[in-house]
Amino acid sequence: MSILTYNPKAKPGDADYWGDVYGDNSTNNQFPVSNWQAGRQTGDLGGAKYYTVVNKENGDIAVVKYIPGRGDDVTIGTIDPKDGNNFTATKDASTAENQYFEHPINASKTKDHAMWVAQNAYDNLSAPQRAANTPPYDLINSAVKGVANWQVTPDDQGSRSVPDSLSSPLSQGGNSGNYISRGSRGSGAYLAFPAGVDASGQDLIKFSALKFVPSEIEGLGFGQKAMPDTRIIPGRVILLPIPGGIQDGNNASWGEGRMDAAQIAAANVAIGAMTEGAAGFEGAVGDTAKSIAENSEKVKDLLTKKIGGALTGTNDQILKRGGQVMNPNMELLFDSPSLRSFSFTFKLSPRSTRESAIIKRIIRTFKSSMAPKLTDGNLFLQAPDTWKIQYLNSDKRQQEYLNKFKECAMTSFTVNYAPDGTYATYEPDDSGSGSMVSYEIGMSFQEISPVFDRDYKGETGVGY
Repeated sequence: MSILTYNPKAKPGDADYWGDVYGDNSTNNQFPVSNWQAGRQTGDLGGAKYYTVVNKENGDIAVVKYIPGRGDDVTIGTIDPKDGNNFTATKDASTAENQYFEHPINASKTKDHAMWVAQNAYDNLSAPQRAANTPPYDLINSAVKGVANWQVTPDDQGSRSVPDSLSSPLSQGGNSGNYISRGSRGSGAYLAFPAGVDASGQDLIKFSALKFVPSEIEGLGFGQKAMPDTRIIPGRVILLPIPGGIQDGNNASWGEGRMDAAQIAAANVAIGAMTEGAAGFEGAVGDTAKSIAENSEKVKDLLTKKIGGALTGTNDQILKRGGQVMNPNMELLFDSPSLRSFSFTFKLSPRSTRESAIIKRIIRTFKSSMAPKLTDGNLFLQAPDTWKIQYLNSDKRQQEYLNKFKECAMTSFTVNYAPDGTYATYEPDDSGSGSMVSYEIGMSFQEISPVFDRDYKGETGVGY
């Protein structure tokens, strides 16, 4: 490795400056190590917490012990990106730490964690910043193998079969060892990417496919449709990190309204006839005639010309030729609510065989849920699945400072199989399973019902 020791306090120009890095000591990047076991090797690090940083220039990985309250975090070793099993301890590493991290499985999983942290940091950069930096996976790929298209198998990036007893930096005590995980609070099985993100404590966006149910007619309108968890389709629940650029927009349609005196009179006659029958019709006509009679001769003349124009099909021409028109009583009037639309984009880069399987299943789940369903005999088509979308906090509850969603239909789903502009794949593993180096998925949703004032009652956050 080019530089052995990373100094968290060093600044550009210092002799021990390691270079600019992906990652920091934030809580989401830390992983605890306490009791662990790999094969016959065991150890206890007392629940100490560690984090990783990745050098933006060469992909070198440093493992740093977090020292709460002191600000004197200590680098205990480095991992060579050319070999995910090669951990080199510093003089500050204890015997137990050296024993843990030099184990090939633990070193490999720590490298996986480092790449997850680095990729998240890269994805959160602005577009100009991303253009000025090398993507983390490109750093690793170029360091590992200099072959055409940087075709590297996931195993070369450190993915190994890991015993359940091993403390994983990626799971942190969670249940994400399989790409189908069992959720809590009755959510059933779900897909989570990156692996372990469901147990990482970070905020997430949750997509739950729903069995489509039409709205019920109540009186002369449609009732409010609920989204009970009983409608969630098992296995079609997806958890992803919240992407950047999220926003919502509430719109309403307003239009210009016009109604002159003649139209008001006609409307009164029609309403009287419908609400009170013949008596109402006669009363409205009488009231109109009385209003005309009580006005000046000029008003009578104008109304006569207006009504005459309407009868002859010349409309306002008679009035306009005299250089005047009737007051249209213009006013901006509410027309209708608007159905809100939302769009999301995610870049998915697998770090292992397991994660490539997750990504492919996520893509397949979105595509199949969006497809219409054929009935027996192919005579009719049934509606595709709809979606329940939620922003979740670390407790897996609705994030109150982000918007809520009503039930949504997916209106488009796109996949970019070469988002970095170059066709690049991982070589198939022993099972014959391979994948693209990166996928970019884009999806658009539209709520199937408008947002009404009643939807905000009882809300403590921003609501819809």
